[in-house]
Amino acid sequence: METIVKFPNLTNTLQLIGCHFGVKPPSWEFPTHHHHFFELIYCGEGEITHRINGVPVLHREGDWLLINSGSRHSTVNHSRHHYVYFNAHFDLDDMEMREQLGSSPYRTITREEAASSKLPRYIGVIESLLQRGLLHDQIIETSEVKEIGFSLTNRIYLQTHVLLIIAEMLSFPPKSKSDNAIPNAISNYMTDIAHAIEERLVKSLNTDISIADISSEFHLSRYQCSKIFSQVYGLSPRQYLSRLKLNRAKEMLVTTNMTVDAISESLGFSSVSHFSRQFRRWTNKAPSQFRPKHSIPESDPAL
Repeated sequence: METIVKFPNLTNTLQLIGCHFGVKPPSWEFPTHHHHFFELIYCGEGEITHRINGVPVLHREGDWLLINSGSRHSTVNHSRHHYVYFNAHFDLDDMEMREQLGSSPYRTITREEAASSKLPRYIGVIESLLQRGLLHDQIIETSEVKEIGFSLTNRIYLQTHVLLIIAEMLSFPPKSKSDNAIPNAISNYMTDIAHAIEERLVKSLNTDISIADISSEFHLSRYQCSKIFSQVYGLSPRQYLSRLKLNRAKEMLVTTNMTVDAISESLGFSSVSHFSRQFRRWTNKAPSQFRPKHSIPESDPAL
């Protein structure tokens, strides 16, 4: 008897922005700010104080910190020593992973906790990539910044190990209820509304329904709808729906032989040209360029 064990289709994208090692002197500080990326920070030497949504968080040597997108935070080095760190801003369009990452304003893992995990090994690989890049790859240098022109292989290693670090951090259980809770400013009512909007967006994946239509269904203004949803999910309803459609489009392009016209129609776009423009804006590629030369029909997993 023939048996096939099939893995799930994986068409999600990781964006890695501003990934770097740095050294900051005593009294260095960075003002309060927020952004739509998740932020991963490892303290190599020294210590630093972050203030995240008004809460002070001390970050010591060997500690890890993951800051949720949208969290307002500032940084100051109160110590007498230099602060040596690794930092990466990232975003991804895997909705389940985003939901787990966004379940709290921040996550911390102490040096002692990290010692029994794979985190030291992963940061060691990234440090070796840095050393290898400084020795062998092209360096673009300005007055304060050295940018390494990584080879394709090193870029793959970097993305892989950042994902492994994220997965390892998510494997740690929450330290307390408050550590893994939605910020206090978001009520249970707002959370329920946001989840209901999310369900409606998923059901609307194959239509051209507008955010204004969904807002009216919940007796909200478009502004109220976007504000409530963004506070819970870290994205506007339109951005969330775009990510859903992007994921589905990539999956259909890779796993089916459907034409671009048919995919466009199935996702509720008004025209194939509109779909193609949106897809290129999302991925910097036309749908035909994203599709493999020999697509695998979804109906025949054995091929």
